[in-house]
Amino acid sequence: MLLAGLVVLCMLGQTFAWQSIMSEKSLVLNFCSMVLWTDILQLIGGKEVLLEGGQQIVEVPFFPCCLFPLLSFGLMTLLAGFFDYHHVRKAGVGDAHFLQSFIHSTQNMVIWGLMPGVWFILLMTGLIVESVVLVRVMYAIPQYVIAFSFGGMLYVLITRFLAGQISAEMEKKAAEVGHGLLWQLWVMIGSYTVIYTTLNWCLYYNLRMPHGDSAMYEEHLFNLLHGKGFRSYLDQGLFLGEHIQIIHVLLLPIYFWWQSVLLLELLQALCLALAAIPVYRMANRASGSKLAGMMLAGSVLVYFPLQFLDISIDLKTFRPTAFCIPALLFALDAMELKRYRWMSFWLAITLTGQEDLTLVIGPIGLWLVISKVWNIAQEQQQKDWKSKVFSDKGVRYGLVWMVLAPVYLFIAMRAIHWFRGGVEIHYAGYFQKFGKSMSEVMQTMLLNPGMVLEELAVTSTFTYFLALLLPLGSLSLRSPGRLMTGGILFVTLCLNELNEGRARAPHYHFHAPIIPIIFWAAAMGLQPDSKIERSFLWVKIKGWVGKIFLGGGTYLPVNHASLPACLALSCGLGSGLFYTLSPLGIPFWDYGSDWFYGKLYVQDERARKFALIPEIPQNSRVATTDFVHPRFTHHERSYDYSQYKRKQSNFEDKIPDDTDYIVIDTQHPYSTIKRVEELREWKKERDKWEIVENQTGGYFLVLKRVR
Repeated sequence: MLLAGLVVLCMLGQTFAWQSIMSEKSLVLNFCSMVLWTDILQLIGGKEVLLEGGQQIVEVPFFPCCLFPLLSFGLMTLLAGFFDYHHVRKAGVGDAHFLQSFIHSTQNMVIWGLMPGVWFILLMTGLIVESVVLVRVMYAIPQYVIAFSFGGMLYVLITRFLAGQISAEMEKKAAEVGHGLLWQLWVMIGSYTVIYTTLNWCLYYNLRMPHGDSAMYEEHLFNLLHGKGFRSYLDQGLFLGEHIQIIHVLLLPIYFWWQSVLLLELLQALCLALAAIPVYRMANRASGSKLAGMMLAGSVLVYFPLQFLDISIDLKTFRPTAFCIPALLFALDAMELKRYRWMSFWLAITLTGQEDLTLVIGPIGLWLVISKVWNIAQEQQQKDWKSKVFSDKGVRYGLVWMVLAPVYLFIAMRAIHWFRGGVEIHYAGYFQKFGKSMSEVMQTMLLNPGMVLEELAVTSTFTYFLALLLPLGSLSLRSPGRLMTGGILFVTLCLNELNEGRARAPHYHFHAPIIPIIFWAAAMGLQPDSKIERSFLWVKIKGWVGKIFLGGGTYLPVNHASLPACLALSCGLGSGLFYTLSPLGIPFWDYGSDWFYGKLYVQDERARKFALIPEIPQNSRVATTDFVHPRFTHHERSYDYSQYKRKQSNFEDKIPDDTDYIVIDTQHPYSTIKRVEELREWKKERDKWEIVENQTGGYFLVLKRVR
């Protein structure tokens, strides 16, 4: 009777939550597009109502809103019951065990399913007591609540499925065999690589790939290989005036044989997928379970903040910092194995990715020193433990990297300043509230911590934290010491003004260095003797947490370490429903979304018309708008045609004087030029240009300089 009441309460809570979400535009846009929302409202009979005073609200009927939770909860519960029945029958333990196991599965489903109802109650409470803070927080997190709730129910379903697939004896054997389950890992890596390579290539062929911060990196390699310097013609000079970022130069031996941006997209997708290997290794060692290792490795590939490094929310598809993800994870794996030379090798490669990697490398060195000193002090009871500390290899390597990281950062910033000809580093503009130069910014942050705390004490900081940790089921919190090594970088991310107005979230590339830290903490958090498990609080609550949130039940012969790893994988899949741009996410299929596959990946008329442009000689100097720019980076020079004032044009509002051709894409997403009469060159210097006739029907304008 109690269980039946909880099920009813769960259904009511989810229905009220969805009714509130569907009736509020600011809430529903976290889940779907305006177009899809409008169509759903028409389908379920929702309508807009004009109140006195001109306020518009949306009335959503109760009954249609209860269908979704009923169907989803009912289907998942029935599937869990089917798995329970199948396993019990196979084991031959009797129907009584099935009933008990099914009841427990339903209890677990209900517990996870109650979360949307709790969110609704807190939202109503905030509105009733007029708590601005509570209402603001509740308005910011419905997508995380729904994703976590769905991920939890999916977790119960997966554990019930695995109960009959892997027995305790089989898992023990798998942990002992060196390559028992590795083929699944390679299948997952291959699947991710194929999917994201295909998506990136489709963006290229559909003229959706921007040049800036994507194809310009391929231009670096092409120009370097052909004697033009390590640069693109977007840069002020050499690219080293933007970042000390040379990791993509390591790709030159492969790039020599296939000089194309498509190769870089393939290598980036493969490299991000390979990050699953060190995570698998660390999780396997920490938990003693290959199943746990495989699940956490799978969570790497469905972790949406990592996927946004492959295709960011603004469709920038290639960044060299992506190669630092597996490099840093391999360094952490080597460190856990006490292979400090290999650790240093991988850390050195990581440093070539970008100077801000030092913000995590320095704290990693500090963590290594502190953890080693602590362990030695615990083990060595005699008086000479201090001498043991200074002779320990881990302490020495930790000290080296703890000191080397900030020194390297200082030198890198000075080098960037020098390569820019004394002009201030460009990302000083990311922190304008704290100063006009990087020295002023750092000085303000150090001397005025109150100002920093004021900037951090906002709802978006909390949502950013949730976006990073909830897709892993908050597993990283089980190793808080390791997780804290990303603290400095996280604060920096929250203070970055580019995130303002964009609801701070890991949708771009700035968060790349913190991803290895999160997975390192998650993998090592699978240790059965982790410090948090030995704490007083965990001892008190681990019983009911284990039974309610981590499965339990009468027939679940799965290694305990597999349960939190399974929760991480399930939450990754659940959160990806609303965020990932891959086929696993709603935005991919939402026909009203900016990320609908039909808009991005299916070749449209604009892309087909581009093939009708007359061939432009390879030795020409071409100025182009952004999305066709990647098609001309192998010409003699490839200039940017935009309103930005570039060094190549002496920072004037014009194109370089040596430009031979102008190619204008009149239909790209940010196009402001539709007719040739709107070109500034045609207005001011018509006698110097002639129109090149083409068959694109106005999709593209091509001008040639009259010599």
